[in-house]
Amino acid sequence: RAEAPRFLACAHLKPKLDSLSTEEYIKYKGGEEMAKVIRFEDGGRKYEAVSFLNAGEKSVDGDTMIARTDAENGGGLGQEEGGLLWEHRWEHRAAWPEELKRHHLVFTKWCSPVVPRLVRYFYWCGDRWDRDWNYLRRQWDGRCLVVRRRT
Repeated sequence: RAEAPRFLACAHLKPKLDSLSTEEYIKYKGGEEMAKVIRFEDGGRKYEAVSFLNAGEKSVDGDTMIARTDAENGGGLGQEEGGLLWEHRWEHRAAWPEELKRHHLVFTKWCSPVVPRLVRYFYWCGDRWDRDWNYLRRQWDGRCLVVRRRT
């Protein structure tokens, strides 16, 4: 199976990529293999929440999730950047796409200080965002998207 081209590595294409819709961007990222990319901004910073499952997969372990999403844009976010998003969740909520509420937003570099194999995730709970920890050894499914910076 041919690997999708790495368009983000080409600096001359960045202005064009920023203007693409989510659906057009998915095509650039390899169609079915990158099942979902949700772009959003918060306080002037650009983010993307990305899928990590290949076509036909129901879930993968946390190490596979990280390996698939760490190659671009510095990978998943840590405590500093994730903490800013948590603090801004009400203030900038209008800038967050409604579609994010259907997913668990995973911060793969925000680890528990007590158990380093636990990572932070946000989820929509009725009328507000909440957060929790989950083990990387567990299976992560299509509800989960890894949050990372978009350049």
